[in-house]
This record gives sequence, structure tokens and C-alpha cells, in this order.
Amino acid sequence: MEKLYQNYLPLVESVAFKSQIAKELRTRRERMGQAKQLLLRKIKINQKLTENLYAVNRLSV
Repeated sequence: MEKLYQNYLPLVESVAFKSQIAKELRTRRERMGQAKQLLLRKIKINQKLTENLYAVNRLSV
């Protein structure tokens, strides 16, 4: 997931791209930035959760 994000980071950071998405979703660019930050936090949390669950499952087997 991190590699995928790194590949698309320049595209996501471009103002034109944010404007296009905001226009299609009928929302403001600032709101798009907030949504991006929220998604990044969730990705990081889910990655840590997945790693921890994998470790727990591995120990219990």
C-alpha cells in the first residue's frame, strides 16, 4: 500500500488534480485535503493493526 501511495503521491499533490476531484465530487479543495489526511491516517492505522493481528495469529498457531 505504501509503495502504491508513493507512486501516486505527485499526482495526488497536484493542485489541478485536487481541483478536478473536488469539482467532480462537488466539494471544496480544502475539504479534499482534509479527506486525504484522514485516509492517510486510516491507512497507517490499518497497516499497524494488520501487522499486529498477523503477529498474534502467528503466535497462536
